[in-house]
Amino acid sequence: MVLEVKQWGIIAEWVTGDSWYSVENLKFLRNEKVGFLFGIADNRKVSLVPGQLVQVKTLEIPKTGLKVYLKEFGWVKVFCQPFKHEPRYYILYRPESEALEQLNEADFKRVHDEHWQIECYHRVLK
Repeated sequence: MVLEVKQWGIIAEWVTGDSWYSVENLKFLRNEKVGFLFGIADNRKVSLVPGQLVQVKTLEIPKTGLKVYLKEFGWVKVFCQPFKHEPRYYILYRPESEALEQLNEADFKRVHDEHWQIECYHRVLK
């Protein structure tokens, strides 16, 4: 779909989705230089220090996000969003390393709100 949209002349700033993604999809988006927000499972392996993988749920994630190395992908920023009685985790990515560094709580909120509107739309369709 990303390639088709590009053929129309539209350059996507963000792609968003739930935790169904594959690492191959993330790498494809990286190669296409498209930012993304995806939900991730709480047991997904990340690293703050090379070679020391931990489950994302074991990290203290500030509201401003936490830059982590996502196993088999590379650097992303992880955010935690309270939902009902449990936290949900999301990764936010920008293709430019400086832009990735600058992602903050407001960026996450804006992209997550757009993501949530899409989720609600799909729930209505079901």
